[in-house]
Amino acid sequence: MLYSNTIPAKNNQIIPVFYDGRPMHSKYDPLREAENFVQTIKKSDFFVVAGIGAGYHIKKISEKFPESVILAVENSNLELDFLRNNISEIKTIENQKNIYFSTLTDFPEKLKNLYVPAVYDKINLVEHKAWSTANSENYSRLVELFKNSIRDISSDFSTQAHFGKLWTRNILQNLKHINNEKKFNFPINKTALIVAAGPSLDNFLHNHLEKLNEYYIIATDTAHKILTRNKIIPDAVFSVDGQSISTNHFSNDFSCKSNNIIYIFELTANHSVVKRICNKTKNYIFTFSSHPLEVFAANFSKDSLIHIDSKSGTVTIAAIDFAKSAGFSKIVVAGADFAYSNGKSYAKGSYLDDLYLKDQNKTHNQETSYSQLMYRTKLMKIDQTKYTTETLNSYRIALETWLKNNNYDADFFDNCYHLSAKITDKKNAIVIKTFNYSSFVNTINSVYSDNHTIDKANLKISDIILLPVIAYLKKRDMELSGNLKFFEDYVKLARNFILRYT
Repeated sequence: MLYSNTIPAKNNQIIPVFYDGRPMHSKYDPLREAENFVQTIKKSDFFVVAGIGAGYHIKKISEKFPESVILAVENSNLELDFLRNNISEIKTIENQKNIYFSTLTDFPEKLKNLYVPAVYDKINLVEHKAWSTANSENYSRLVELFKNSIRDISSDFSTQAHFGKLWTRNILQNLKHINNEKKFNFPINKTALIVAAGPSLDNFLHNHLEKLNEYYIIATDTAHKILTRNKIIPDAVFSVDGQSISTNHFSNDFSCKSNNIIYIFELTANHSVVKRICNKTKNYIFTFSSHPLEVFAANFSKDSLIHIDSKSGTVTIAAIDFAKSAGFSKIVVAGADFAYSNGKSYAKGSYLDDLYLKDQNKTHNQETSYSQLMYRTKLMKIDQTKYTTETLNSYRIALETWLKNNNYDADFFDNCYHLSAKITDKKNAIVIKTFNYSSFVNTINSVYSDNHTIDKANLKISDIILLPVIAYLKKRDMELSGNLKFFEDYVKLARNFILRYT
């Protein structure tokens, strides 16, 4: 427990006392001390305050920067309860619109939920010196949590900034294709085989070619061309990538002479691919994950989309999650190396073989391109023949997290993951309802009227939908001129962008 008791200051303001007997605030005039404290703080859109105490410094920060959000941190609920029960002003401060309290334990999650780079340009960690001195170990821990959280949030923001416009456009265009009711029955008595495109896939196909009819084969988009080149027709193909390069995964698709393949598209998937596939077959399913516009569409028409976990960024986990949703209790995952093995980045026959072969010349051949791909980021050695990267390793960790959260036992042998559900969720079929696109468009148009504004401290789903586009717009402006517009301008631009596609 950081605090031992409270005492009145000379002006009768209540102040907490640390376990070592030192007061957190001035014993003479804590409000004056807080005024002096806030003069040393530079303007920021978002403040993380280390130490709550009696909250005088927090109150003064809020008064000086009324538009800013404040996330104030204490050690644990034990300290927070002590302050709430002994200092009446604390509850008043905590109930203010832009002020939030947290503990060290829930700090990363609260910061992730509250701090949105698309909304707040600047964030600042503010140290209350008396608190950090009396609490040096936990203050150091908070600083580390702050750095790690900002790194993760910045990474997510960079992804949104890069793909925000593309994803939003793809979602709005792809929704048009959910235009008839479908029912899909899956042979859940079989084992689902998820095929990724890692280097180990070559050996797997060589060793199991004659046994593949025992599986229900779900190919990731990257592995799709590899299978068709080996005259293997998958039962289903899953695609999540919104980039135009995805068209290369399907360039030889209908040479398979099969119209029985089920195509599973994340709503953010490349619209050119979706349009071409949907014009040739009715066997397709759309899924949604965590993108706010996807969630909005799914809530609008609950039976038109299947929820799939694709937030990890890798299609392999999305395909595994789909197999679970379809009711498969046994799943084998081949080609999920999450590493470069024996100097190879992909199995033979992927789309990269075509691209690199087409672009090679006397001084820059196919192997040069593959080497540049593998060495574009720092490599981490696994063993004598296998290397990984920070991104690939994050995919492996994401799979392990998925296994933990979804009650699957997992073994790894023969370079494959062998999954078995602890609790079997048997399903008869997946039924997809028609999505009423015209009604959805009317809803979007009514939400984003000319007077639509955003309350930064109270974001609604209609506000959050705009954030990926705003992230893209901010990045674009920084790259072009370095000058950022007012936030209200970005709201209008993002809103107009969405209305353009509806």
